[in-house]
Amino acid sequence: SPPFLTEHFVPIPVNVFEKMDALTSIGLVLWTLVSLGLTLNVIHPLMNRDKAKPLNLLLGFGLGWIIGELAPQWILLNMGGFLLLQIFSDLEPIVFFGLLGIHSILWLFLIIRLWLILNLPQRLEEQMQNQLGQFFLKTSTRNPPPQSFAQVDWKSLWLPASIFNNPEIEVEFNRKFEAEPGLKLQLDLYRPRESGKNRPMLIQIHGGGWVIGSRRQGAFLLSRMASRGWVCCSIDYRFSPEIRMPEHLIDCKRALKWIRSHAQDLEIDPDAVFVTGGSAGSHLALMMALTANHPKFQPGFEEVNTRIQGWVGFYGAFDMHSAFENHHRENARRKLLEVVMGGTPDTHPEVFRLSSPFQWSSREIPPGMMLQGGHDTLIPMEEAVQMQLYLQKQAEEKQVLLKVPLAQHGFDIFPSITAQCVVPFVERYLVEQYQKLQQKRNDEH
Repeated sequence: SPPFLTEHFVPIPVNVFEKMDALTSIGLVLWTLVSLGLTLNVIHPLMNRDKAKPLNLLLGFGLGWIIGELAPQWILLNMGGFLLLQIFSDLEPIVFFGLLGIHSILWLFLIIRLWLILNLPQRLEEQMQNQLGQFFLKTSTRNPPPQSFAQVDWKSLWLPASIFNNPEIEVEFNRKFEAEPGLKLQLDLYRPRESGKNRPMLIQIHGGGWVIGSRRQGAFLLSRMASRGWVCCSIDYRFSPEIRMPEHLIDCKRALKWIRSHAQDLEIDPDAVFVTGGSAGSHLALMMALTANHPKFQPGFEEVNTRIQGWVGFYGAFDMHSAFENHHRENARRKLLEVVMGGTPDTHPEVFRLSSPFQWSSREIPPGMMLQGGHDTLIPMEEAVQMQLYLQKQAEEKQVLLKVPLAQHGFDIFPSITAQCVVPFVERYLVEQYQKLQQKRNDEH
């Protein structure tokens, strides 16, 4: 060898490679254990919602949600991580094949879960027909739920932003509007590309525990409804701790006031307005349905009509009180509500009373639909069941509850396989309610 090469070459000790092999071997074992925990958390949420601290509960929910809804991506990522670590590890063959067997079982469990989700539409159809009767059969969706892996819209699953590229619709993000003098909020506007008039309006209220949130939350549903000729708005509202309840609700009613005052420009029918929301947004959507034209929530615009024609709530946070009754003091919802309400039911009883859907008469509530996931880390199924029972006691209009097995909180945020199987039922429900509204008008004339 040339002298200048041998002179400056410093050989790497063999024990360095041995240490790298040992580290990657440990890493492979840890990757397997982490994958096991994450998969179990998807199959059955591990966090106790009543006792877990807020950060732990959010972490458990977030990991279960992202891995469950993006399971195909996770399987590929998990497989890639395993193979990469295996290349540099120095495990005995029996240990390697044992770890590979564990990962294979986990991947199989996630694939079986996806297959079970693809079988949900038939069960959801039965629930809707049992509650709404044969009329529901008359409504249809342009893009029915997938019933096999071949029918899944893989493009939107891998590229969620592709839903905004539908040539039939146009989307305007971050449109500013003056909710009241000195208060500017924003909305995202979805509407058919072709001009029209007197279109039904769908307002989306995002979730986020009344303290955070994004207007993109309902994008999958809104883009579908816009392609069916609806005009849709995803609205803003201010967050706690900047404001306290019921200011969030008042902001939503201000947005409704602005939308109705611009009905001609938006090409909508101001008397065909429906509201949807998720989580905290579901609570606000229901409160809009229950408190129509109530002056307490319309300061400065008491004479404005804030009645809506229907509402839909995804995984709603409706119970304002039970978190303070015989629960651990670190209960996450309790901590959150203390921030949102400005105190507890003992210190602020009137705020809690006004903000609780269970405290309002449902006699004049418009038709409604609730959806609740069976594997929701944050909201128990029983909460939705009790809410439906309470509303239905007095309501003249049907209040539907769609129970979605295996679904996590936030299952509709991405165009995931779960969302693709469930959201078409919401689309059909809204179309059905609008058709009933039109029929009622025709009968009156």
